[in-house]
Amino acid sequence: RRLAASVRARYLDPTSWRVFDDTRPALEKLAALGWRHVILSNHVPELRRLVGALGLSGHLLGVYCSGVIGAEKPHPKAFDAVFADHPEARAGWMIGDSWRADVAGARAVGMRAILVRERHPEATLQCDSLEGVVAIVGAA
Repeated sequence: RRLAASVRARYLDPTSWRVFDDTRPALEKLAALGWRHVILSNHVPELRRLVGALGLSGHLLGVYCSGVIGAEKPHPKAFDAVFADHPEARAGWMIGDSWRADVAGARAVGMRAILVRERHPEATLQCDSLEGVVAIVGAA
């Protein structure tokens, strides 16, 4: 139990995480284009606190995680939790690094999706950075 508690404490320690250098600039550029942001993640219930400690809360309308929702992406229930609070999100974009959870999950609920920092042969929109995401969304 002590080992599990130690691992959990380390996992939830904000100093164990880093925000990609292109994250804040991309969020700001997309916001300037009129987009608003939420996080939907297959993550622990404490994700909202972790996101706040990393200084990202001011860029977000909400943080949704499987540990609270009770369903992981790609299950539609995960996306439905966001749509319940933000119905306009259906017309938005899912940006993620997992083909199955993020891209296939978003497509299954009718959203557009961009695979970032990963590659998959079925991904029609993919890029290596969030700057690439800004270019794709800005051109759409």
